[in-house]
Amino acid sequence: MPDLSAIVSGTMIMVDKPLEWTSFDVVNKIRYAIRKTFQLKKIKVGHAGTLDPMASGLLILCTGKMTKQIDQYQAQEKTYEGIMTLGATTASFDSESPINGEYPIGHITSEMLRNQAQKMTGEIAQTPPMFSALKKMEYPSID
Repeated sequence: MPDLSAIVSGTMIMVDKPLEWTSFDVVNKIRYAIRKTFQLKKIKVGHAGTLDPMASGLLILCTGKMTKQIDQYQAQEKTYEGIMTLGATTASFDSESPINGEYPIGHITSEMLRNQAQKMTGEIAQTPPMFSALKKMEYPSID
């Protein structure tokens, strides 16, 4: 852990976020550890981007004045990796709900998989699934 002066003036802490923890869980645990270790009443801690609870990976935390630079970290290029199950669907389109449909996959070739993966590479416009952390505003229609 960095020393007290670095934490208060502002530092970056890289955390390998475990599965099932929210980004907010990580922030709270780090904030608590810093306050307890250094006997501080308050310390500013923030994260540069939210990771889904079912995702593990690098979560960048900033303390003190460094929290003002969080936007710069969020704007950086990112790489995502994942594991998928072919031939199965769930209501939530992820592993958080049970499989609700199974389909044959014998006709799927490596070339077909590479072609589909290519379509998900680079900058893409993504439609959020129904089960999403994305907040959607609904406005009443004007008749």
